[in-house]
Amino acid sequence: MFRTAALLACLAAATLVAGCGDSAAPAPSPVPAAEGPPTPWPTPTGTAAPSQSPSRTPGLTPTAAPRTLAPPKSPTDPQPADWVVGRITRGGTGPCYGLVTDDERRFALHSTAGTVLKEGDLVRVQFARITPKIDCGPGVNVSIVKVQPVG
Repeated sequence: MFRTAALLACLAAATLVAGCGDSAAPAPSPVPAAEGPPTPWPTPTGTAAPSQSPSRTPGLTPTAAPRTLAPPKSPTDPQPADWVVGRITRGGTGPCYGLVTDDERRFALHSTAGTVLKEGDLVRVQFARITPKIDCGPGVNVSIVKVQPVG
């Protein structure tokens, strides 16, 4: 606060002294427009002007790159579209199984491999479209490509 008051007092004194000369001539600019951005205070004679911060790019304003503070609405990491993790709701040796994910999506799984899946098992399933169309119950009907236990 005292530095600001002292600086303002010096500027006021400099303005008064400058006012004693020819009042018709405009005051020289502390930084010519072609040399760079204006500085907030004139640089006293004999001292070096502060260098521009390397983190700022000339010509860009702080509003040029807006920052968002809210989290993204969709995942930012790519997720495989043909894998799903969930609990087995209809188990057995096949060919039809049931699976439900944490977000309550239901899948009707089909496999002729005879894989034993128990109800309540947490599994990761790679799937593909069923060809030909086979109805394995409620949910999205898909064919099992690979099953892996989770945990």
